[in-house]
Amino acid sequence: MKIEHTTDHSILARLNEGVQNLHHRLYPQDFKPFDLQQSRKAFEKILTDPGVFAFLAVKNGKATGYILCMIKTRRESEFQYAKTSLLVDQVLVLDAYRKQGVASALLEKAIALAHDKGISDIELKHWEDNTAAAEFFLKKGFSYFNRKMKRTI
Repeated sequence: MKIEHTTDHSILARLNEGVQNLHHRLYPQDFKPFDLQQSRKAFEKILTDPGVFAFLAVKNGKATGYILCMIKTRRESEFQYAKTSLLVDQVLVLDAYRKQGVASALLEKAIALAHDKGISDIELKHWEDNTAAAEFFLKKGFSYFNRKMKRTI
């Protein structure tokens, strides 16, 4: 398996179907059903930002997963210091390739990117009902540092 940088919005859009469908199934009030054309359009726009990086996992010439990372900078304020972090925005591994080290390899690529950019903090968020993501990231050394709540009225 090889991990490679990509700007191919079409491949990312096709792979995104699994992430989008999962989120739509778990949270249909928040997430739209997958739409390939809209996904292509979104990735095309996202990838124009020089602080956005996408990496594909490729096995035997087939894209098996991806990770989408974004460099985020918080300006200093009266309350907080300036901070730059790498946000892991999306991770997907196709079902047929799960439990084969693909997500771990993608995450290692994100860690290497952060290191290369002199960034010490990698952040991510996951939805509460996505327990597989929570378990994976906890196993990889991530820990909770902030909780977000809502109340629907």
